Amino acid sequence: MKWTIMCLIILFCAISSAGAEVVAAQGFGTSENDTWTFQSAPAPNRQIWWGPSNQSVGGASAHSGEWYWASWDVDEQMHSLTFDSIELDDEYAYTLSFHYFSRNLYALTDVYRYCLEFDDGSQWSNWVNFEVNSNSWLEVRKIIPAYASHLRLKIEAQYNGIHKNLHWDSFELHA
Repeated sequence: MKWTIMCLIILFCAISSAGAEVVAAQGFGTSENDTWTFQSAPAPNRQIWWGPSNQSVGGASAHSGEWYWASWDVDEQMHSLTFDSIELDDEYAYTLSFHYFSRNLYALTDVYRYCLEFDDGSQWSNWVNFEVNSNSWLEVRKIIPAYASHLRLKIEAQYNGIHKNLHWDSFELHA
C-alpha cells in the first residue's frame, strides 16, 4: 500500500513538472535561451561594474552558467534593468523566478529593489526591496496573478561604495 502511494506521488510530481515550459529567460550570456530582452540605464560600464560579467565581483560568480549582471560602486546614480513586457495567455498559470546577491548595502540610503507590474502600462508602483546583505545567491519566486494580462519587470540599484554589490542572474518565466 505504501509503495503504491509513493509511486503515485512520484508519478504526479513528474507529470506536473514536465508541463512547466520556460516562456522567457535571461542569464546575460550569449545563449540562445536568453530570450527575454531588456534595456539597461545607463548602458553597461566596466569602470563601475554595471553590466554582464563572467568574473567574480564582490565575492559572487554567476549563479548558473558563466555570466550574470554585476553591479559594483554605481556612484549614487540610479541604475536600472527594464525587461520587455510579456503578454500572458489566460489559459496558463505563470511563475517568475530569478536570483540576486547583495553585499554591504545600507538600508537607509541605498536603493536595491524590483517591481512587478501586471499590465502593459508605463507606471512602476509595486516596489519590493531585496534583502540588504544576503552574501549568497537568493531566489525570488513569484506566482503571477490570474488577472494579469502582461508581465513587466524592472530592477533598480543606487548606492556608492567600492565594497557594495548587488548582482542578478537566472531570470525565468514559466507557464
